Amino acid sequence: MPSRWTRSNLRVGFLLVGSLLAVILLQRIYATVGQSAGRKAHISAQSGLEQSAKAYTAGSLAAHVRAYSEVLDGTEVLLLNTTKPKAVLLVFHGCSHSATDWWFGSDTCQTCSGLPEEVAITLKALNRHWAVLAFSSSDRTRYRCWDSNFPPENSVDTLQVIRTFHTVATREGWPQDLPRYALGGSSGGAFLLHLALRLELTALCSQLMAVRSASLESPPHALGASEQGWTYPPAAFVHMARDKHTVAAVEQNMAVLKKQGVKTMQIIVQPTPLTPTFMAERVDGITLEQSKAVFEALREGDALDESGWLRADPRTTGAASYVSMLHIDPRRQQAAANGQAAVADALPASAPSCTDGQQAKGIKCWVSRLHMAYTSWRSLVRSRLPEANVAADESAIAEELNVAWASHELVRDPMDEVFDWMEAQRVPVKHGKPLT
Repeated sequence: MPSRWTRSNLRVGFLLVGSLLAVILLQRIYATVGQSAGRKAHISAQSGLEQSAKAYTAGSLAAHVRAYSEVLDGTEVLLLNTTKPKAVLLVFHGCSHSATDWWFGSDTCQTCSGLPEEVAITLKALNRHWAVLAFSSSDRTRYRCWDSNFPPENSVDTLQVIRTFHTVATREGWPQDLPRYALGGSSGGAFLLHLALRLELTALCSQLMAVRSASLESPPHALGASEQGWTYPPAAFVHMARDKHTVAAVEQNMAVLKKQGVKTMQIIVQPTPLTPTFMAERVDGITLEQSKAVFEALREGDALDESGWLRADPRTTGAASYVSMLHIDPRRQQAAANGQAAVADALPASAPSCTDGQQAKGIKCWVSRLHMAYTSWRSLVRSRLPEANVAADESAIAEELNVAWASHELVRDPMDEVFDWMEAQRVPVKHGKPLT
């Protein structure tokens, strides 16, 4: 009896020691991850998002979320699946982007880049216990836009996406009545609006894009069918206040859909001023100190006004930031930027402004306008954070500046409202047969 009691206590002791060692090991791992993220945050603003997403998957859904990228039938996809998902969100990127933007890098997705707006939207969907299936366009070598040819049968991407979706749905065992929500941004939004004519969806959201309204008058039906198979799904449109062309086009799309009895919603995202904490609040990988450095660099470089508003579109002024109203000789600015101080000093600081008649005749004079200085916002940021990632369509900083300007950028902020609206539209659907 005593010996049995001793063996039992030994087993308990071993278990306690093992548990203690496991806790210590995990603490060391998390400390290492935190230190690593701190070292790399100013190099790649996405690094903290990786830490944030890892913390998320280590939480309540750790045992239920699987994330991996693969190529199926020539189509690159990123799947974040949950056990018995309540819905699936199909995701379509914009030009110059990929499915792999929507999650952080890992062993199962080594090419994932984890852009802040994309990952934030993914997390919103996962928090609703939705699976997320992101697709890459067939164009992987040029502009990486979607083939939005109409009718949809003429689009290579339409055929590939429908085939790939059914392959994944069958493999994962998703039921036929699983709600199918979809989100597309920019080029992906245009593609999605046409895709809904050939793939039955529960509801969709197009960000930043509308299509030719006449195409939405076409009856939805499965590929190869001729008769209408379903009604067009409820459609949400999210776009930005500075993009006046898209504002008008969305109104036209909504009018056509409303005539068919389709439910629609519209959210217009307004510009927002930058603050010293703006970047830190939106990008987990940017520390408060780094966020302040970005703000101060932009303000001192005159890329911001006195209230923190961007003076110009970060996309179109990526190589320049606006300065004061001067008739500046561009040659002087260029020479100064090239470090040719003597040449710059020899040139006039300013010149007479052109009249329309003089400019039309090609008379040499300088146009009175907000002249672009040869110091870009990227250079301004790198003056404070030398190793910052500022590449277009890759940089978290660039993406968040685009959000602040509010002309053309994928944005997370309205998506809780959009997803709530999508869930409220849920109705029984028939779902077309899988492709063979």
